[in-house]
Amino acid sequence: MTLDLIDEAESSDNRSTECELSSDDREVYLREYEKLKDEQLSRIGFRDNLIYVTLGVVGGVSSFALSTPRNLAAILVVPWVCFVLGWSYISNDQKVTAIRDYLRGPWRTAVATSSSLQMCRILMWEDESISNHQRSNRMGMQLFTDIATFIMPGLVAVVTYAFSSHDPTAPVRFIVVADGGLLAILLLRLTSNSRS
Repeated sequence: MTLDLIDEAESSDNRSTECELSSDDREVYLREYEKLKDEQLSRIGFRDNLIYVTLGVVGGVSSFALSTPRNLAAILVVPWVCFVLGWSYISNDQKVTAIRDYLRGPWRTAVATSSSLQMCRILMWEDESISNHQRSNRMGMQLFTDIATFIMPGLVAVVTYAFSSHDPTAPVRFIVVADGGLLAILLLRLTSNSRS
């Protein structure tokens, strides 16, 4: 499949000059491309599974915390879980984007520069997936989903504890404030990450 991408670029009717990559150059670029796409695919799978892990952990902790009034303080673990898993989600998403940007920029430039044609149309999918007119709608929905997954459960947990606890101790009040701070930091990271 990846060989087809380079072959397609070489046989394009939209140019007058042929791309001339040596077989060694072609093999190096092809292997790098395959390795990067494998890593990108692996990171996408891991990133997407973090959503399910978050939902499972939040459900388990909430079920335990709400089972008896004595366990209610356990609900304050939810924001920490959301923060850690949300941060991992963002980190993996940034690596996926970095691979995309590398393939669209330096990698493509290196392939085009090593050939006789400077304007090889290589990896058109990498451009198409970003230039799609519905991308801003998808990014908005993704941000909404990320907030609903990683921010809202923690916020609900803090509010639930605040309204259910009659006389929290000083350390518990500190944990509530820290939970709120972590959620605010994560919200900032999610919104700034949604712009890339």
